[in-house]
Amino acid sequence: DDEVADPLNLLADEDIRIILHSRKQRDIALDGGSLQTCKEMFSPDLFLSTMHSDQSYKELETGLGNLKDNVKDRLKNMRALVKNHFDQFVSCKSIIDDIHDHLKSEVMNRGKGLSKTLKLDNKLQ
Repeated sequence: DDEVADPLNLLADEDIRIILHSRKQRDIALDGGSLQTCKEMFSPDLFLSTMHSDQSYKELETGLGNLKDNVKDRLKNMRALVKNHFDQFVSCKSIIDDIHDHLKSEVMNRGKGLSKTLKLDNKLQ
């Protein structure tokens, strides 16, 4: 996805499109950084100088506050998600550990007669 968003929440989507069009993405890409915050090559300097060059210091402070609030909200939501589904996580973890142990014993017991899985399969048939 090549979409650029404003994590400072100071620009509307239409404003972002206008800025990108006027600055020609082709020229921006030559700087070696990305304006997309989710990309590994994200360049905060390039982002701020391209997207927020017309914002005042006070507006950027407001944007920083917006970003901090967004991070707090996401962290709060993530904690609630973990808390609400912790028992499912523990159950899944236990099952995955059991499967891992089973597969590990299968590999170690190869060549020593019928495996537990094969014995179980034979019993079920």
